[in-house]
Amino acid sequence: GGFTPLHFALPGLPLPSYRKRDLAQVAMRNFYLNIIKKRREDNREGQLGDMIDSLQGQTYKDGRPLTDKEIAHIMIALLMAGQHTSAATGSWLILHLASRPDLVKELRKEQIELFGKPGQTDENELDPLDLERVQSPLMIACIKEVLRLHPPIHSIMRKVKSPITVPRTLASLNEDTPYIIPSSHFVLAAPGTAQLDPSIWTAPDEFEPSRWLNQPSPFKTSTTTTSGEESTAQEEMVDYGFGMISSGANSPFLPFGAGRHRCIGEQFAYIQLSTIGATFIRNCDIELITDQFPKPDYTTMLVCPLKPRDIKFTRRNHL
Repeated sequence: GGFTPLHFALPGLPLPSYRKRDLAQVAMRNFYLNIIKKRREDNREGQLGDMIDSLQGQTYKDGRPLTDKEIAHIMIALLMAGQHTSAATGSWLILHLASRPDLVKELRKEQIELFGKPGQTDENELDPLDLERVQSPLMIACIKEVLRLHPPIHSIMRKVKSPITVPRTLASLNEDTPYIIPSSHFVLAAPGTAQLDPSIWTAPDEFEPSRWLNQPSPFKTSTTTTSGEESTAQEEMVDYGFGMISSGANSPFLPFGAGRHRCIGEQFAYIQLSTIGATFIRNCDIELITDQFPKPDYTTMLVCPLKPRDIKFTRRNHL
């Protein structure tokens, strides 16, 4: 594939995977350029109210409008940003549910409570899934636990453009001189390491959605920083005007990143994954039919389950 650390560090190698990547990028760019061109020829710019229309009406700080190529590249980024990550997380979610029939049973009870009629005890004639109720507490807890164990992107890399001095707060206690990262070097952050830290989480390697329910915080009460100070871990939330999302800046739970470049699709991701999970448990009995739970594939930047990863789906009788 074209999404590995090697492709980031050495983007121009003459390898077959690189050529496939570049050809695919050109094909996708031309796909969007043709859409933009057709709209302009048909005088339909600004009439459809979609993302392309919105981008065509935007300008940079200096007043320059976006070029067609820039719009096409942004559309590729938007398409890819939420496609493979959600697919990988959805796969891990179904695999974990298939290995935990007790959780599936509880999730079905939750569906009856939320979508059934008063006093209903079976799953016949449940209301259709809707936006207001699909993000049920236990389902969201399962998704968060999947994201904790299997963050879809395990490493974030940046190329250093000018020398960086590592802050003293991040240095070890026995380091007296500042550490400087030279320009042209690469820095890599792996947020998922904090999500498996035994000093922060109880039983960090276990899939336990209950840690996200009925308690003030899923984290241990306090952790020790590299400078020896005690700090309290907590899941920080913030509202930028479109609903509460995780802040992430000081949290050990970072599946959507933090800062100005954090993922803006967090809310949609939870809705999408809740819908996928609820649809499966409503309509199918699922069973993991491999001897061991699948291991993660860390050879690419996107973490998917390795083979064997077989699940048996049986359509349920009440349908």
